[in-house]
Amino acid sequence: MAETPDPLTEFAKGFADFRANTRHPGQIEFPIEVAAVETVAGSASADPVGQWCSIRPVGDPKSYLGIYLGDLTIEIDHYYHVKDKTLTISAHTNPAIFVLDLKRIVWGCESWWGFISTPDELRQISNADVENVWYVRALKELAALGPSSSGEETRPTGLQGK
Repeated sequence: MAETPDPLTEFAKGFADFRANTRHPGQIEFPIEVAAVETVAGSASADPVGQWCSIRPVGDPKSYLGIYLGDLTIEIDHYYHVKDKTLTISAHTNPAIFVLDLKRIVWGCESWWGFISTPDELRQISNADVENVWYVRALKELAALGPSSSGEETRPTGLQGK
């Protein structure tokens, strides 16, 4: 009976192939031959633009009232695919929230935020709220493990591979 391929191994092989055959900004040596240019639009948000948000920028102890502007382009990425000579240009989007008191856009990737129904629901996003996010807990658990003395990879409980 054929063994079922491990999804993580299959992903790793595909990713290694992608890395070997793709040149990222700073790795492209000009001149290059471009057979096609592919553009990839950023992801569109299903969340309604103009909705109120409670937002706490990273490093700021205070929460603010914000207005969700949608997933906007934060940067443009480009890659060159060696095998088929395709240049791919894609928009990297991120939730953009206009913070009234700060008079600027704060990006989702630089804050803790969530939708609220009315400005009256604004509450302070506490350190406990931030500490309770699953990936913050996982990173802290990984950091607590430290490097293995045997050089073997260590993983937190619940993230053990088969």
